[in-house]
Amino acid sequence: GESIAAARLLAAGFVVLTPSTPESYDMVATRGDQYHRIQVKCTRKTKPYRPGLPRYQFTIARRRPSYTKSDTDYVLLVALDIERCWLIPVEKITTPTVAINTASPSKWDAYSEAWHLLD
Repeated sequence: GESIAAARLLAAGFVVLTPSTPESYDMVATRGDQYHRIQVKCTRKTKPYRPGLPRYQFTIARRRPSYTKSDTDYVLLVALDIERCWLIPVEKITTPTVAINTASPSKWDAYSEAWHLLD
C-alpha cells in the first residue's frame, strides 16, 4: 500500500519522505515549501456487504482514538486489487472504519485520486 501511495505521489510531482523514527504518519509529501503528513491504510479486496454491493473497508483506528490533525494531515486509502487511492483530509474521517462501495455514489467519491488537495 505504501509503495502504491508513494508511486502515485511521485507521479503527481511530489517528493516523498519517510520518517526514520516511529511517527503517527507513514510519509510526507512535499513540493516547494508545502509539507503534508500522510497516514496510509490499505485493503486487499472488497468485503461482502449486501448482495451485489461489495465494499472496501479500511480500518483507521483499532485500539486508539482515530487520527486527528495533530497526528497527520491526510489519510490515504489504497485498494490494492484495483490500485485505486482516496486522499482524505483527516478531519473528514470521524469513524474508526471507512467503507467505500465503488459500484454506487459515495460521499468518498470526491476524494478518489484527489491529489489536487495537496496543492
